Amino acid sequence: SVVSQRSGEVFVSEDIDNLAILQVNNVNIEWVDYPAKLAPGELNNFSVEITNFGNGALPVEVSLTGIPSSWGVDYYVNQQVSSEIIQLGEISDYTSTITLLIAISIPNGVDHSQVFDIEISVKPAIPGDDIEPDDNSISISLVTDIVRNLTLSSGNIISSIGVGNSTSINLAISNFGNIDETDIQIYASISSDDYFMPITAYLSLGNTGI
Repeated sequence: SVVSQRSGEVFVSEDIDNLAILQVNNVNIEWVDYPAKLAPGELNNFSVEITNFGNGALPVEVSLTGIPSSWGVDYYVNQQVSSEIIQLGEISDYTSTITLLIAISIPNGVDHSQVFDIEISVKPAIPGDDIEPDDNSISISLVTDIVRNLTLSSGNIISSIGVGNSTSINLAISNFGNIDETDIQIYASISSDDYFMPITAYLSLGNTGI
């Protein structure tokens, strides 16, 4: 009812039943942390904070663009593996804000100094548009870093050798980095606890002696 301040009359409207409050969707995403450069051969971790400012619990869908489909992507919430669909509580609930860790696995050998424009976005996973879509995505441009990753592996190694005989030990040097290595120094030493006579040893690269 409404009371008029001038006349004192009371105006009463008809009863209106079954009024419903519509759900308002309003999701926000912000950066927490990200690497300075992308490192091939490693996990690259990105942290974002997602908040539901709406008036109802809301599942949201997270999407990531700007990287090759061959790169691995995993999502974690509270150190637990998550899917792209994440449940958020309504604004008065402590679960209305979550920190999402996005782990991107970049293969070995990706060229250095490549630029990738990465965008992470969220949207309601139920019908109903976000009332403020401008804060539904964040983006950053990162370059791949120079990675030096040389490994030395051995094949079958002979554990003993007779006096006066010769043997060989074959080793393989592999470059799993993303830059050509041209100045490699190779060191080798031979020692014995109970043999003190001179030992003659040679190094060779392929079929070429060094």
